[in-house]
Amino acid sequence: MTAKTLALTVVIGVSALAATAANAEGNNLYVQLNGGGSYGLTPKSDIGHKVLGKAGLVGFEVGYQINDHFRAGVGVDYRVGYGFKESETQDTRQDTQGKLKSLAAMANLYYDIVEVNGFTPYITVGAGVAKNIFKGKKDYFGLSGPTDDEHYKGAKSSFAYKMGAGVKYSVSKSIDLDVRYQYANLGKIRIVPATDPVENGRLRAHEAILGLSYKF
Repeated sequence: MTAKTLALTVVIGVSALAATAANAEGNNLYVQLNGGGSYGLTPKSDIGHKVLGKAGLVGFEVGYQINDHFRAGVGVDYRVGYGFKESETQDTRQDTQGKLKSLAAMANLYYDIVEVNGFTPYITVGAGVAKNIFKGKKDYFGLSGPTDDEHYKGAKSSFAYKMGAGVKYSVSKSIDLDVRYQYANLGKIRIVPATDPVENGRLRAHEAILGLSYKF
């Protein structure tokens, strides 16, 4: 996913939502800022059983309240901080470490179940594209200390999706607080070492999100 692709995805989504809002009675357009934590799971495939660990998440979304139950939005999320370290000892010791970040753009659909005293539980699904960027290195050690190192890198764009459930609370006519859990599958990870074969896996994560939205 290039910067042009990401920008085009967001522009198309925002334009569609703006056109819908302009043609509707009243205005249910909203913007939302999100922050939270992401816990990366094992990538599976060639990368093996390395747990990617914790990352921070920031994002924004432009959305539209279609009716009392359905909302739709287009959002961009940035995740940074995934990483792993491991040590292997065969004839010599090998220490491997890596860091991973992800930029994703998705179209999201929400179903608001029922509003009770300002609280509205909901479920959500989303789909789009994500670009995952990996950097790392492997250090080799002999009996007298470090002997060599090898650098890893990789970037891969692919289909991504998420699903979750949450509760939003109406602070005022214009402001909502949003608390959500979601599972995200952010597509493929590609690692290209200098000498070893290319490794592939998938970035999957459990996430906790806190959001603040403003309705126009």
